[in-house]
Amino acid sequence: MSLAQLIPLAVNLSMFLIVLALGLETTMTDALSLRRRPALLLRSMLAMYLVMLALALATGARHPGVAIAIASVNFPDGRSLLAVVLYHLIFAAIVSVPYVMWRTRSHAAHAKVRV
Repeated sequence: MSLAQLIPLAVNLSMFLIVLALGLETTMTDALSLRRRPALLLRSMLAMYLVMLALALATGARHPGVAIAIASVNFPDGRSLLAVVLYHLIFAAIVSVPYVMWRTRSHAAHAKVRV
């Protein structure tokens, strides 16, 4: 087995072992508490599927050079690389607009207080 085949296998095995270790520590009381508190289960699922996705996208947007390097290695044709670059430009523009608006309002509010 080459190193390129061994690394994904090791990552998958380590994730399996982490989930197994956490699962072995749960008790029947833990499982029943989720049935009594479905809002906690919903928040947990929301955190796993939406928040982690947003964090992954934000990390990719913070490091476009790394994302482009990974895409160029995994997808040697130029079309996929163009899609990754376009994705980063669009995503960075969409994400930065609310932040810039918030900072503008924040600075304006602080300027009024100081005057």
